[in-house]
Parts: sequence; structure tokens; C-alpha cells
Amino acid sequence: MLIRASAIIDQRDEAGDTPLAGAIDGNKVDCAEYLVDAGAKISNVRQDFGVPDWMKDIIVKRHNV
Repeated sequence: MLIRASAIIDQRDEAGDTPLAGAIDGNKVDCAEYLVDAGAKISNVRQDFGVPDWMKDIIVKRHNV
């Protein structure tokens, strides 16, 4: 719903995390994939954040950096 309302897809929270980082952290594969399809960039996730292999596969599949 927020994406349809033109919310900023890579908006950081008070900890500096993006919605994509939250989806990755919670192992929410479908949510992470949806966010990437909506324009979220893995490059906006903090550098110290571990990116699991399943997320790397999504990125490679979409050439999203």
C-alpha cells in the first residue's frame, strides 16, 4: 500500500536500515523480492549488513545493484 502511495522505497529508519534490510533480516524472501521489484536497491542497505545467498540470487536475477 505504501509503495502504491509513492512512499520512498529506500527510506531509512532511526537505526539506518531500509525496508529491504528489514525483509532480509526477517528472512522474508517474498517481501524482499517485492521491494526489489518496486525499485529498492541493495546498495542502499548498510555495508555492515550481511546479505544471505537467497538475496544475492534475487539481485543477480534482476541485475540490481
